[in-house]
Amino acid sequence: MQNGKKLVLFLILTVLASSNLYALVLRKSPVPSASAVETGPSIGVYWDQGCTQSVDSISWGTLQVGGTQEVDVYVRNEGSDAFNLALAAQDWQPGNAYDWLSFSWSCGSATVGPGQVVEVALTLGVASDFSGGFSGFSFSIGFKGGSYLLGDINKDGVVDQKDLAILAAAYGSHCANYDYQGEPASPNWNPLADLNGDGVVNLLDLLLLANDWGKTSVG
Repeated sequence: MQNGKKLVLFLILTVLASSNLYALVLRKSPVPSASAVETGPSIGVYWDQGCTQSVDSISWGTLQVGGTQEVDVYVRNEGSDAFNLALAAQDWQPGNAYDWLSFSWSCGSATVGPGQVVEVALTLGVASDFSGGFSGFSFSIGFKGGSYLLGDINKDGVVDQKDLAILAAAYGSHCANYDYQGEPASPNWNPLADLNGDGVVNLLDLLLLANDWGKTSVG
């Protein structure tokens, strides 16, 4: 690995959603939303698998209470080293938007080799019993590719009891509107513990952590 065998590739996807969710609760009206995109030097995000149309912005279309919207993008490793792809929604504004809006992602392979392209599905949903009381929201999505092991949740270089404790604290929790049921996020929901990005922390995530147990991340 270059630079002391450390590779941290990043892409921050800033989602700016202009909406009126309070009115949405009363009238079930649609919510318009749009996203701005910022990319790092080694990750490219594109609309097509051939990577000819870069993603400069994303429109989520309209969101309904209890509904979801999916956007598919293609991520290309434009560096010289393989990395493990990880996504996390962060910087929610207002703070309680996190309880009523859900973000999840999925892709065929979390390990992306040099020049490899993977399709990534991004999903945004609104809880059916929304009562957040806010009229607008924003959040950012961090696309990170590093040599950290998937089970190294706290990114301290080793998969151990600390990572297990984080997963255990979130075990059984789910994101908002999980499985299209319209429920808010579980009180103990932690997207970092959702290792496979399916919106719920369960046995599948525990098995992924167990697979890396005791191993050392290069970082």
